[in-house]
Amino acid sequence: MPSINRLRGSDFVRSVRSVLESGGYLGRSARLVIGVSGGPDSTALLAALVELQDDCQLELHVVHVDHGLRAESRGDAAYVRRLCARWNVPVTVRRVDVPEMRRAGGLSVEEAARRARHLALLEAADAFGAGAVVLGHTTDDQIETVLLSLLRGAGLRGLAGMVEESESPFTMPNGKRVPILRPLLGVTRAGVMDYLKERRLRPRQDASNADPAHLRNRVRHEILPLMERIREGASGAVGRASVDARVALEYIETEADGLWGAACEVAADRESVRIDRSAMRGAHAALRHVVFERAIATLLGSAEGFTRRNYLAMESLIVEGQTGSEISLPNGLFLSCTNDGHAVLSISSPSVPLPELVPAEMLLDGSTMAGGWTFTSRVVVGGIELCASGERASLLPGELRVVIGHADGQRRLCARARRPGDRIRMAGGTRKVQDVFVDKKIPRMWRDRVPIVVDGDTGEIVWIVGVAGAAMVTVVGENSTVKGTIEA
Repeated sequence: MPSINRLRGSDFVRSVRSVLESGGYLGRSARLVIGVSGGPDSTALLAALVELQDDCQLELHVVHVDHGLRAESRGDAAYVRRLCARWNVPVTVRRVDVPEMRRAGGLSVEEAARRARHLALLEAADAFGAGAVVLGHTTDDQIETVLLSLLRGAGLRGLAGMVEESESPFTMPNGKRVPILRPLLGVTRAGVMDYLKERRLRPRQDASNADPAHLRNRVRHEILPLMERIREGASGAVGRASVDARVALEYIETEADGLWGAACEVAADRESVRIDRSAMRGAHAALRHVVFERAIATLLGSAEGFTRRNYLAMESLIVEGQTGSEISLPNGLFLSCTNDGHAVLSISSPSVPLPELVPAEMLLDGSTMAGGWTFTSRVVVGGIELCASGERASLLPGELRVVIGHADGQRRLCARARRPGDRIRMAGGTRKVQDVFVDKKIPRMWRDRVPIVVDGDTGEIVWIVGVAGAAMVTVVGENSTVKGTIEA
């Protein structure tokens, strides 16, 4: 919607109605939670919604969040209560502990206050059964938000700014999301003040809005006026660039739907996303970025807190990373490359895909269970053919079928996990098993589940299953045939 610089009261209300109508909230007894601080924007928003309440069949519930950061905060709450009593609108006042949230999340004061405010609004929306949370952001807020995003190094999403209807960046207590409506995004702050004057409303004024310690205030009171002095209409140009960025972002997100379906598989417990590296490599970087955001939001509910540096690190790992490569990401996420052309984004360290391993002595000419692993052996000319199998054992880079040389085929074999100091005698000499794992790029968390096959009499390692064999081992391809089976 184009910006409205000077609005008569009826025009102001019509602009709010237009946004509600486009979102489908009129005429169906829609329940709306309105965040009201008592300041000019939210007071004007509430007044307009009260005007529309009967005609548009709206059920309103006001939530005032007291951050407890200013001495005047109790006065703000009292003002909102009086306003709601005057208009017969139910109100909930929530006092939140911003310092505690700041300590727990390692956030700035502004970030902690925003998170606390959103969570309080969502809890109220859940209790009220609201279809949306309505906020009073204006065109001026949009321009300030875009400039702040650019100053912090945000990309296209930061330039796109806010939209009139979007999902909350946080989830409700029951895990659901609720839409956020911003009916005043097409209205300037001057238009808000005109409407308040016409309605003879005197909102609360927050003295902290003039404090230059807050970056947003410096943008509002220093950068924007300077931009206008340098070039008249500069603020409007920022707003138009934001609209263009939003259109481009909407197109990219639509195109990314196909890549998401082709490249990503969400685990049943929704604690990991498996990503096809080949499909991602063939896609444009802009689409990959959106898919990364979507994967993060799928696991955490929001991609808040992830920076351009995080996305570049993810892209580098997906496109160029070696098998076993891994990185830690914000909020407990972990991205690792498997060796089957996939990567796994998971909450905390990813689960190990290999079967559990239990030590076992193997039967000759039979099958032996070693936890989740199964070993099948038979005596052949020149030794023992040994096959290993287990769920997702094929993730290991080497063959799972070998012939272990022995003149009479009577070698006693055992399977166990690795031990400190393990060495294997290979064609070029003995090597540490640890070094073999590193060379073959076996992820660290997998290594205790890779079976080590040893001679039961001497303890000599003859095969690191799916990784490497000792000098006396002949690797047999999956489709190869071993001839000369010795009859028992």
